[in-house]
Amino acid sequence: MLALLALAIILNLVGLQYVIQVASEHDLEFYYTYTWHVQGNRGDYYGYSEDFSGTGHYIVDFSGNVASVVADVSWEFKAMQWGTTISSTKVSNTTSFTYNSTNGRYISGGDQEYTPVGENVWFHVPGGFSGISTCSLLDDTFTVSGESTAWAGHIMPMRGIGLVASGQYFRDDDYGQYHASYTDTYLFTQEGFLVSEIYHESDSSYPSGPVYFTLDSYLYVTQASYARNVDVATLLLAYWLPYVLLLLVVFPLYDKARWGARTIKAGGQLFKLHYSVPPELVFKIDSPYEPLMQSYLLRSRASGGFTVTASDNAGVMHGIGIVDPTEDFSTFFCTKEMLVPMMKYAGVTQAFCDAYPSSLQKIEEYDVIRVNNIQHMEISYDAGLIKPLDGKYLDPVMKMVAYEDHGKADAKLARWVKSAVKTDVAFVATAPAGSEWVVNCVSDIREQKLLPQVVDGEVIIGVGFATPSGNCAWLYGLYVHPAFRNTGMGKTLVLARLAALKEMGVEHAITEIGDWNSPAKRIYKRFETEPAGKIYFVGKKMPKVKIRRH
Repeated sequence: MLALLALAIILNLVGLQYVIQVASEHDLEFYYTYTWHVQGNRGDYYGYSEDFSGTGHYIVDFSGNVASVVADVSWEFKAMQWGTTISSTKVSNTTSFTYNSTNGRYISGGDQEYTPVGENVWFHVPGGFSGISTCSLLDDTFTVSGESTAWAGHIMPMRGIGLVASGQYFRDDDYGQYHASYTDTYLFTQEGFLVSEIYHESDSSYPSGPVYFTLDSYLYVTQASYARNVDVATLLLAYWLPYVLLLLVVFPLYDKARWGARTIKAGGQLFKLHYSVPPELVFKIDSPYEPLMQSYLLRSRASGGFTVTASDNAGVMHGIGIVDPTEDFSTFFCTKEMLVPMMKYAGVTQAFCDAYPSSLQKIEEYDVIRVNNIQHMEISYDAGLIKPLDGKYLDPVMKMVAYEDHGKADAKLARWVKSAVKTDVAFVATAPAGSEWVVNCVSDIREQKLLPQVVDGEVIIGVGFATPSGNCAWLYGLYVHPAFRNTGMGKTLVLARLAALKEMGVEHAITEIGDWNSPAKRIYKRFETEPAGKIYFVGKKMPKVKIRRH
């Protein structure tokens, strides 16, 4: 599907050359390509063919009713017998002539191979087509057929006034003596300037006899100083409607094939993988995070993520994967036998999990701890420093988080923050930027990009998030700007979240601490905690940036 979309876009971009109106210092200027092909069918011309391709550039200046033309023309001719070239010619030349800009007849000289003084000019119909039903060009009279469409360069539908002539004549030239039947179709702008010409001719030895050869030619103006109109309706029907229809047909089939239920075997038992959550939320997952599952599902939906599950024949879920399509990693709670097939099904290469097989590389390991007896805690903190995360603080916090994780203060890299505040508890720590202690904290920072974010005179010190779920909660996403670490701000953000969770009736909370995160270990030593297990970050290879679970 992407290849088809790319092809349609490329063809449209290539076709733009036929649409763009070029600037010119002359009254009229245009470029064109001209090709024709002769194909022998029977008799003396059987197996014989000719190919001609040319380009031209015309400039026209008007003085009174006299139009002066300078034409640069280059072309290449090749004749072949049974696919073998028997002659070829390349020519470049400049032609000049004049014609009457009132009636379109030549005054002096002739256009390219034409030398018939007095005949009409082929690329210009003076006065346009208002009120006329026939038009003379060169040695033929054309019927004005009204608006029609021609495919410039075979890829861009151009709309214009159609001129059609057809008939027969007796050919007597280098090709020989034949009866010829032809159809000549021009397309002009309403003002009378050339857009395209398509010509077809069949030559035979006598009117009812076998065709000896055919001649087909195509001429398209590729650039011009005058406007040419795209047939938008045809463009949409030809390129985009088929793609949309194909998308409507193919995507559901792909979606069904990609996300259809699959059977895996883990621990000697068969399980079904689904791109959904069963209507009856029955979990049988041995994990300290089990009480948080429903809240995780709500967070996933709020952020535009999706869920994959592994269930037994009774519909009981033994594994769940929470997938954010904008990230390279996801979170899985399942047995180690289930992890790889669930990751493959979800289309991810890195995962947070509480069990993993030896086929995956352990990138980081975290201790899961439980903070107990929240309802019995005496919690106090400096409320002047802590505010709910919303409104004006959101963008600077996202920039701080992005810089901490990715080394770039690009809010888009931390878009998960915006979705997290919809469902979770989130607090931001701030202080007046001119405070003495704030100035002291940032005084040693020399690089502008390392300075903390400031909004309305308040410096952003840190942020922390929590996901409540019944009487349990998950503490995550604790960020403190490096300038303010070891100042107690991490502890203050933990206390603020625990205070909010206490008011919500939460009994205990869990969080993860990496082996490398000594500051977080010191913070949580001050609370009543106990080990609750492990969680790992695993994958096929090391990530390029630091990954935090959120």
